[in-house]
Amino acid sequence: ILRGGVDVGMVGSSEGRSLFNGGLLLAVGQLRSAIARGAPYAGEWDLVKTFAPSAPSVLDALERLKARRHVGVPTLAELEKNFPPLARSLIRAEATKASSGWWDRTVLKLSQLVSIRPIGPSVPGDGAPAVTARAEASLASGRLDEAVGLISQLNGRAGLAADWLEAAGAYLEIESSLDDLIQSAITLAGTHGNKPISVGVSP
Repeated sequence: ILRGGVDVGMVGSSEGRSLFNGGLLLAVGQLRSAIARGAPYAGEWDLVKTFAPSAPSVLDALERLKARRHVGVPTLAELEKNFPPLARSLIRAEATKASSGWWDRTVLKLSQLVSIRPIGPSVPGDGAPAVTARAEASLASGRLDEAVGLISQLNGRAGLAADWLEAAGAYLEIESSLDDLIQSAITLAGTHGNKPISVGVSP
């Protein structure tokens, strides 16, 4: 509908440029919705590309969104859901390395049956239980970049978090690129004419 609603031949005129920029803003909104659902967004990406001007900021953001358009990106809710099993795996891996006597081995076996681990942002220490607790608190507060930094420390020891870290990194990259694209689209739509329009963007 958006493609058919704007005559590309009109773009050179003031009215045509205004319609085209408005189409870009609507197309970016559709792209944002698809990404937020965790769905592939190839169709929405193509639509934005149709309306994208030669502005470097728009083209650069689109290029950064291109690689995952056929597969989508994990949502923050999915990353949160997959974190507790990862935390337990990291804690068990560390405990296995530290286990030497029969008591340690007994406690380790029990921990595999009953999951007990600290939770909260203020858990002290550099061990897996403390670090995963702080990372989970950061994740719950929306500070995914902090959680990634903490888990990266543990992954160097255990090597179990590669998949989760890759998914989290993809989410952060896509969100950054999408933010840049939204800001560029708003700027193009808001500055058309004689007076800039101030528009706020909420996540």
